[in-house]
Amino acid sequence: MRRALGLITAVIVASWLAPAFAEAPGLPAGAKRLTSKDDIVAALTDGPHKIAIYANNGKVFNVQSTFDWKTKTIRVEGEKNVFKWDVKDGKYCVLKEPCRTIYSDGGKLYEVDPDGKVHAVHG
Repeated sequence: MRRALGLITAVIVASWLAPAFAEAPGLPAGAKRLTSKDDIVAALTDGPHKIAIYANNGKVFNVQSTFDWKTKTIRVEGEKNVFKWDVKDGKYCVLKEPCRTIYSDGGKLYEVDPDGKVHAVHG
């Protein structure tokens, strides 16, 4: 009985930890690249976004952010910092980060790094 409880506890703990470390998903085959400034701005400013950000070290950060085009700021729920953003040459750019290509697929947005890896998924 103790062994079974230990195994169940290990499975529960592992399921809690699993979302904290994950490999970034691939870009879906049918994803549409957003290239116009208007399309990118409209997609990002349509309300609060729940975003999974995939860091290079394998960690995943889940945040809720609101994008404002008039002030060109991103506000992350629970954070004091405000991030500056813009659209340049058909890409979404955050100050001090590489500009990323935005793809849309089935109600989700994908931020893709210059190296082709998915950096974040808005869903």
